[in-house]
Amino acid sequence: MYPLQFLKTESFSEARSRLADRIHSQVGSASRKSNQDAILCNFDRARAELAQRLPEPDFERWLIQESHNGQRRPVLCEIKGKPFIYKPRSLQIDQVWGEIVSFIGEMLGDRISLGREIRCLNGYGFDQIVGPKYLTSTLMASRYYTRLGYLAGLLWILGGSDANGENVIANGDFPTLIDAELAVGPSDDVYANDIEAEFNRLAIAPRIVNTFGGASISIGASPIKSVQCKHAKVEGCPWCHHVPRHGNASFYSDTFLTDLSQGFNSILTHIAKHKTYLISTSSPISRLEEVTCRVTLRPSTLYRILIDKSCAHYGNSKINSQIENVLHKSPCRHILSNEHSNSLVADEMSAIVDIDVPYYKMGASCNSLQIGSKQRIFKYSPFERARMRIADLSEGRAEKISIKWESFVRKSLDVRGEINELGRNNRAITNI
Repeated sequence: MYPLQFLKTESFSEARSRLADRIHSQVGSASRKSNQDAILCNFDRARAELAQRLPEPDFERWLIQESHNGQRRPVLCEIKGKPFIYKPRSLQIDQVWGEIVSFIGEMLGDRISLGREIRCLNGYGFDQIVGPKYLTSTLMASRYYTRLGYLAGLLWILGGSDANGENVIANGDFPTLIDAELAVGPSDDVYANDIEAEFNRLAIAPRIVNTFGGASISIGASPIKSVQCKHAKVEGCPWCHHVPRHGNASFYSDTFLTDLSQGFNSILTHIAKHKTYLISTSSPISRLEEVTCRVTLRPSTLYRILIDKSCAHYGNSKINSQIENVLHKSPCRHILSNEHSNSLVADEMSAIVDIDVPYYKMGASCNSLQIGSKQRIFKYSPFERARMRIADLSEGRAEKISIKWESFVRKSLDVRGEINELGRNNRAITNI
């Protein structure tokens, strides 16, 4: 297993000092000082909350990750000698996802992902860390890509999204989803008119892109071609730890694309054969009705860039106005009325100024999403949509979707360019 050094940590005092430096304004004013004090107060409040929740508080270790909802962040900790991530949200959907993956794996006669311990408490929980492992043979690589196909097919039929390279760990020949918040989602359609749009939202298909720095890296749940990491040391690169590797090289041959496609087709075919049971109240899929899921309206990467811009010019009204303009021009992942769009931007700006990534969630059985002061009503709730997609799946449809999936992956590998969804906004962002 790889060392866990890719999980960068620092003490709470160091993290607080770094946060204070980020929001320091060269041009002082009473209102800006008040905002800065409020952010640091949120940080201290989140730390005090953690002291009550962690079984053995160790404030020398802090997982570097963006904050949501008042400077709350995931924290690296140990419970009885095992490494866990404390997450300041309900982990019920992750537990249910594990049950679904285990059940579908038994149905297929193969394990899809590695199981892990998840402790779900009242509004927060502890998720056992799944560390990456090297592959030792091309046979293991073949199994990895087949199981990645299973994972892609299962997420697609449930209407999931954002299973990108940050959320899928390559633990030997087991691709393991470590964040299931987006396994289901609301919509005004059971299926998108453009199937490739759904595959894009899924984000699990391997593809190679040019990063903003000009280097080539893999985006998606695994690299399909061997590429040179843009980082000096592979051991310190989080991207390189989320992909199947043998030494310093990633596995690839044309047969692995076949494995990926066959895995996708196989799981959809099995789901079509057993759909009557899978949509019944006896199936673990029925438990999705009880969970809370996350809804992404814009890419988190966009939010991170805008937060960095805000911090670099903290309290500068001109910069904030430009950031607000970028948000107004940025595409949203769901159709919003002008009223909803304005409410969304106001809510996003409030979070960005507080150095938080905007975060939206809803009950999986609910079709109403709170966006600032407004509610966006969807035609289908996440759970209802997932059940309808399964109910509508036939073996013939599974075969047709699988052919389109293979074609999509092949096209993805032939296209080199910046990340499309963010690239549309990149020129506007860099001009701020």
